[in-house]
Amino acid sequence: MDKKIGRIISLYNRLSEGEVINKLDETRRFEVNERTIQRDFDDIRAYLANDFELNQELVYDRTKKVTDFL
Repeated sequence: MDKKIGRIISLYNRLSEGEVINKLDETRRFEVNERTIQRDFDDIRAYLANDFELNQELVYDRTKKVTDFL
């Protein structure tokens, strides 16, 4: 499986299960930079925007520096 696809699926699944994700922790986990993780979040947001049945939104909490579903 492509590394990017695997990374995005992992992030999406963990978010779906209610996990709150810290971008810096993910950079270490996947050995990529913060911008790469941000692009992954952008891809997940685009997917959610195109699937009206999911009715979910990906949000970033600047105070806690974490990403979660709303």
